[in-house]
Amino acid sequence: MNVSELIGEHVDWGVIDCIHVDTCGVVRVEAWSLHQSELIELPQLHDATGEIPMNALWRVFRRDVGPRGFPAGVVIQFVAKQDRSCRDLRMTFQGRTIWHASGVIEFQLPNYAPLLVTPEVRTRGGIYGCGPPVTRVDPEIDQLTAIVEGRCLDFGCGSGALVAHLRQNGVDAHGIEIDRGAIRAATLPEVAPFITLYEGGNLPFEDGAFDWAVAVEVLEHIPRFREALSEVARICRKCLITVPDMSSIPLLFRHRVVPWHLLESTHVNFFTQQSLQAELALWFDDIRFVRLGRFTVNASDVFTSIGAVCASRS
Repeated sequence: MNVSELIGEHVDWGVIDCIHVDTCGVVRVEAWSLHQSELIELPQLHDATGEIPMNALWRVFRRDVGPRGFPAGVVIQFVAKQDRSCRDLRMTFQGRTIWHASGVIEFQLPNYAPLLVTPEVRTRGGIYGCGPPVTRVDPEIDQLTAIVEGRCLDFGCGSGALVAHLRQNGVDAHGIEIDRGAIRAATLPEVAPFITLYEGGNLPFEDGAFDWAVAVEVLEHIPRFREALSEVARICRKCLITVPDMSSIPLLFRHRVVPWHLLESTHVNFFTQQSLQAELALWFDDIRFVRLGRFTVNASDVFTSIGAVCASRS
């Protein structure tokens, strides 16, 4: 949980209003000063192991204290090591303690953590990246796939984590994935015999070979996704599809937020529920939707993904 504490500490160049500790490892000092020259002496942050160096200093406009046109607000930022806890966090100024958080603060390593501290100018490829295949099944995907039975194909199975999970639950699950080095390296050994690697295009299975197909966060990566859907519909009568929810972008615009997952470089298709339904209706008669990954930003509820449970009567 993030912590913000008012301290109202007067210093020789202004007032330190509060200290904000974010669990991503960022500690920010919010202050103000009417001095237009550089602030020479600044607060220092320490934990039980030593000093945490200042990461950045900047000014912001504060209409409550500063004259028009002058950024009287002062922000001093420190970045702790996000992959560990900090004990006995302490802020000092001119040798005296002005703030102290006793006990342990647990920090969590955030996605894109290097962007907090990198001195490099990054190109697009250094920002909009993609990670390795996941190795565990999300709890909501576990619930969504609980209705799957019989013989099932995980289309775009990645490491095979869902294949392993389904097989443990008694489903005759198999997977298929594009043959590439990253997939070969990530494939879980226990399900390797049940995973087919191929070059893309038509699926190497007979019509109706499966009772179910599952495609979790896959269609957004496939340029010719309609052909992929056609093949999925050919080899099964029922399927589960999930894709990122593009409608989260306008829902969050007033907060100036874009869900980080939508930045992934390999996403080439972006769906709403309406557009996904129109595509699925070409192949399936019965389509029912769920939303996954609910989260809240400043009282706005949004979802990371759209799920569709599809069946064909033919």
